[in-house]
Amino acid sequence: MEFLQLDAGSDWVSRNMVGHFIRAGNLAKAREQTEKLQNDGISGMTRECLNNAPVADVNKLAQELAPSVLSNPDPENRFLIGSYFAFCDQKEIALRMLKSSVAGNYCGYTAMQNDPMYAELRGTPEFNEILSTAQKCQSDFLAQRSQASP
Repeated sequence: MEFLQLDAGSDWVSRNMVGHFIRAGNLAKAREQTEKLQNDGISGMTRECLNNAPVADVNKLAQELAPSVLSNPDPENRFLIGSYFAFCDQKEIALRMLKSSVAGNYCGYTAMQNDPMYAELRGTPEFNEILSTAQKCQSDFLAQRSQASP
């Protein structure tokens, strides 16, 4: 929250507040926050999910959004947006986003273990495989960083 307050009032913060409230377990505030946003993209899918829209509607939105998210060149974006797909029970797409982000060298090992929005994926074989790859990614990064230090 402290980090988000650095740019209070911006569209970026308004959108990220939804995830903040979800992660804090305050779905009512998350729902309220989505009402302040345009009904497009991830915000629209998350609003539908939070409002218990029919599964077919959420699935349709997720299928429409997935290609653009997966083609985003920034692996951190795929990782973060993937959490919204996981939260909205779009497990297959969320796993593809996680795998893609780790393959793009966004390790996310600790976040994968702790982010409440990924809770439903934890313990699945696919998630565990990606988690293992993320751990290696992080270990490799730390090893390279320590070798680069004088």
